[in-house]
Amino acid sequence: MRNPASGPVSAVAGAPAGFRVVLRNRNFTYLWAAQLLSQIAQNIINFAVLVKVEELSHSTIQIAVTIVSFTLPAVVFGPIAGVFVDRIDKKSILVYTNVSRALATLGFVFFGQSLPAIYTILFVSSAINQLFSPAEGASIPMLVKRDQLLNAMSLFNVTFYSAVVIGFIMIAPAAIKLAGLDVAFYITAAMYLAAAGLCQILPGRMGRLRPVEPAEVQHQEGWRVESRTQFWDELREGLMYIIAHSELLAAIIQLTLISTLLLIMGEMAPGFTSRVLNLTAEDTAYVFLPMGAGLLAGMVTTGRVTTLIPKELLTRIAVTAIGVLMLAIGISPPLSTLGNRITQSLGAHPHAANWLIGLDLFFFLLLGLAFAYVLVPAQTLVQELAGDEVRGRVLSIQLMASSAFMIIPLLFVGGLADAYGITNVLMGMGIIIAVGFGYMLRGWLMEHQSGRERASA
Repeated sequence: MRNPASGPVSAVAGAPAGFRVVLRNRNFTYLWAAQLLSQIAQNIINFAVLVKVEELSHSTIQIAVTIVSFTLPAVVFGPIAGVFVDRIDKKSILVYTNVSRALATLGFVFFGQSLPAIYTILFVSSAINQLFSPAEGASIPMLVKRDQLLNAMSLFNVTFYSAVVIGFIMIAPAAIKLAGLDVAFYITAAMYLAAAGLCQILPGRMGRLRPVEPAEVQHQEGWRVESRTQFWDELREGLMYIIAHSELLAAIIQLTLISTLLLIMGEMAPGFTSRVLNLTAEDTAYVFLPMGAGLLAGMVTTGRVTTLIPKELLTRIAVTAIGVLMLAIGISPPLSTLGNRITQSLGAHPHAANWLIGLDLFFFLLLGLAFAYVLVPAQTLVQELAGDEVRGRVLSIQLMASSAFMIIPLLFVGGLADAYGITNVLMGMGIIIAVGFGYMLRGWLMEHQSGRERASA
């Protein structure tokens, strides 16, 4: 349940060749294999826990609490973990965090009938992950040559998306259907232990800083006070820079909205599959497979599309389209009934459920495509519009905004879905997004039309 806005969208869209070069580096290959195992394991857990909570509660608000339990530690512990990782041997962190996550995963087997226990285990597992992720990222430059770093980072980025497909869509549904939820949890625990074993093979004492000498303490205390002041001043400067550049601000708002909507769709996915489509919660991954296919297709084709449509215009069109598609998914039950009646009037006798599933699979495919047409160009705009001197602060503010903003909407939308129904909430959200961003799209077109007229006058 990783925040999509923090994902390596741009890197995936333009991942260079040459992975075989870095994979010849044995130590890097061990780290990459550990990443692949641990991320597949995490995606299996994501799917299995969503299915478990849906079976126990049949409540979208409980699914929302599940997602918040996993995302909240990133907001609370993320900055602290980064400082901690800088001062500890990274190999030890990689080994012990994988072992700890394996033990935490077994908790779902023994305490999986209790929702509070599930939330607690997720929170603890995510808190552990706040140490693993920066330690893993910081280890890469220590294992590869400088001229191979781009290939190494790109391979890790591609692996991130591949792990979603392998874990969430392929392994988890098959394991649960064939052997049950407990077996899925045992598989993930074994994968975490295998990842720990691979990390154990890595060179020892990677990146541990020397202990601070007593004579340096007084000097460092003064530096800490100055650093804190400088940190907040620079963060404020970055925020003012974003506000002063309207297109940069618009791109960050779009990224924050899309990352939140992606999690909301994940929050509603099990309930939509079981309560709207009348399938089992285990079928969630298959139902939403078209959205993943659309997302990947959009990432591949965005570069070509942006040669025809400016990035600023494409993102506004795509967000408006997302609103329309969410509305369409919300009204898909009556649309399927209408389609069934039309088909019957022509002499055929299909089942209305076939229309419903077919329509929603088509809408999900287009929705994934629209998500990609916001994520890739908006992330590119952030990189382009943020100057070299403030880019780090701008990216930091973007990630902070995405992580902090999504928690309340997840809980609020989950409560509304339980009270008024998933399809009604999707319809309402779709109308708000389509109307709001459609109005912004109209304003952008009028402004640029006026600019062209003034330039030609």
